[in-house]
Amino acid sequence: MASLQGKPVGARHGEASLYGIYSPSWLARCLGAVGGFTDGARLGEEALALAENADSAYSIASASLQLGQMYLMRG
Repeated sequence: MASLQGKPVGARHGEASLYGIYSPSWLARCLGAVGGFTDGARLGEEALALAENADSAYSIASASLQLGQMYLMRG
C-alpha cells in the first residue's frame, strides 16, 4: 500500500481497474478474512469513496464487492 501513496488514482497500467482503488479494496477483503474488520472497513470505505470520486463504474463495482464480502465475513 505504501508504494501507491502519492501516485495518481487514475493509473490503470492497461487494466480496467484503477490500482489505487483495486489494491485497498482487496486488502479490505483479506483483512476481513483474518478478522481485521475495523481496518478492513476503513480501507474498504476509503476505496469506495475514491472509486466514486474517480467516476469509474468498474472500480465502484469492484470496491463495493470487496467491501460487501468483508462485511459478510464479519456477520
